[in-house]
Amino acid sequence: MPQPVSAGEDYFSALDAPRAFAQDAKALERRFFEISRALHPDRFSTASPQARAASLERMSFLNDAYRTLRNRDELHDYVLEQAGFKSSGASAKGGSIPLELAEGWFELQDSLMEDPENATPRLEAFVLEVAAYREKALKEISDLETSIDLSAPDAVERLRELHEKAQALGYVRSLERDLRNRRKAS
Repeated sequence: MPQPVSAGEDYFSALDAPRAFAQDAKALERRFFEISRALHPDRFSTASPQARAASLERMSFLNDAYRTLRNRDELHDYVLEQAGFKSSGASAKGGSIPLELAEGWFELQDSLMEDPENATPRLEAFVLEVAAYREKALKEISDLETSIDLSAPDAVERLRELHEKAQALGYVRSLERDLRNRRKAS
């Protein structure tokens, strides 16, 4: 009979996956299908109501686990949420404001209002600055994810740093959206 999902169970343990940001996609898929074959609700259609319910609960949990662990952004958000941080990965709206970009954005806004005809070069330069900042932030986040041992005693502090960088990246992505809209309007 399938076991119901236990209170302390997480997506990593459910799929016997390493507690890390980097997941072996093939191994994850292999393990998911192996477990699915054994626990799929169709296998328990004539079983007791408890066994059917446990199978449905377990498969729902495994589907969520598999979807999350194979998607970099969802995995990122999941790990941060498990560590007690509010989700702030690629799906976040906004985030903490990198001061150098905020100042540049305000200066650009002033320029666009005061002299819109001559502000285009400044807009284009700022677009490049924001893109460079995004690339740098993505590299820093990737390096942090690679270096964090989720079971290490300092993992929470390292995840806090990752969370802050992810929030800043959320702001950058929001700013890029605003810049695309501004360019279209020009």
